[in-house]
Amino acid sequence: MIWYIIYLSSDTVLKERIEVEYVDLPDNYFITAKSSDFINISMSVEGNQVNEIHSHIKNSSVIVSLANVKTAGKDKLVYTYQVAPYVKNQVGDMLKTSVNYSISTDSISLTFEKAISKKVPLKDDSRFEVASGYMLLKGSGFSCDSVTVTGLTYNVEQVDHVTLAYSPISMVNRSKTIDFNFEDYYHDFTVEPSVVTYNLNVAEFTESSVTLKIEDFYDSNKLWFFPESVTGRFNVPLANFNQISKDDFYLEVVIPEGNVNKALVDMKTTADNVIVIDVEPNTVEYLIHK
Repeated sequence: MIWYIIYLSSDTVLKERIEVEYVDLPDNYFITAKSSDFINISMSVEGNQVNEIHSHIKNSSVIVSLANVKTAGKDKLVYTYQVAPYVKNQVGDMLKTSVNYSISTDSISLTFEKAISKKVPLKDDSRFEVASGYMLLKGSGFSCDSVTVTGLTYNVEQVDHVTLAYSPISMVNRSKTIDFNFEDYYHDFTVEPSVVTYNLNVAEFTESSVTLKIEDFYDSNKLWFFPESVTGRFNVPLANFNQISKDDFYLEVVIPEGNVNKALVDMKTTADNVIVIDVEPNTVEYLIHK
C-alpha cells in the first residue's frame, strides 16, 4: 500500500504517439511525400494521471486540414503545416496544467502534385462457371465499357486499360448483379466511376438443331453447291424455344481465291439469345459450269 501511494504521487515519463490525419485535399492533387504520419509526445506526469492521460491521447489525432492550401494551378508544391499550436490547443488544454510535455516535431512538410486524367477501356477478365443445363445470355458484362483514371502523371501514363476480374463463381444457375469496387484493386490511381456493376444473365437452355438450305446467291446457271443444305446446332433458352425458326438463321458461303473446290460456311446471323455450337459441314464443295 505504501509503495502504491508513493507511485501515485511520483512523476513518471509517459510517451505516446498521435496519428496525423490529412483531410480536405485540394481537388485533383495528390500527396506524394510527407515528413510524418505520427507525432510523438513525451509527458512528465504523476502516477495518478497516467491512465486518464493515456486514454485521452489514445483517442486523439492531429487533424491537418488542407482546405486553404493555395495551389494556384501549380503542378507541384511544398506546404508546411505547424503542428505545435494544434497540439497545444487540442491536446495540451485537456491535460492538467501541471503536466509538462514535448512533441517530436513542430511542423510537417508535405509535397503535392497535380493529377492528370484519361479515359481507358474496361476489360472483362471475370470467370464464371455456369451450372449444367444453363447458359450465359447476351447482355452479360459490365454496365460500362470505359472508365476514367486519375492520378500522378507517371502512374496514369502506364495505364492503357483497366482489367477487373471477379473471383471465380461456380455453378451459376440464376441471374444476378455484382458490384465491383475499384478501390479494392488499384491504389496508384483512382477510377471513376469507382463502382461498376457486372450483369450476370443466365437461363436454363435446351439444345436443338436446324437444317438450312444453301441459297445460291451467285448465277445459279454457273455455280452449284454440294450438299444443298447444312445443319446448325445451337443452344437456346427454354423460354424462347418456341419462337425460334430456321428463318432466324442466315448462312454465308465464302468462295476462296485460287484453284480450290471448297467454300467456307459461316453463320452470319442468329436469333437473339441463341448460342451456335457448330455448323455441319463447315465447308461445302462447289461446281462451276462453264
